[in-house]
Amino acid sequence: MRTLYGIALSAAALVLPLALFAARSPLADAAMEGDKAALQSLIARKADVNAPQLDGATAIQWAAYRDDLAMADLLIAAHSNL
Repeated sequence: MRTLYGIALSAAALVLPLALFAARSPLADAAMEGDKAALQSLIARKADVNAPQLDGATAIQWAAYRDDLAMADLLIAAHSNL
């Protein structure tokens, strides 16, 4: 029983930091999907324009990937890092 408790405690110690630092970026998700209305809404609500998705991709990178100048202009105006 003590071994099982020790294993469970060790697993929790390893997983908890990952769960706490797993960043979610609704703004980058909207850019990935090409959803300009959601992008404008999130920018208006002061969402972090530089927040990365779990893989590190940011909204400005998605705008460049999609070759979407209007989206890039929105993000640059909102002080996105290039």
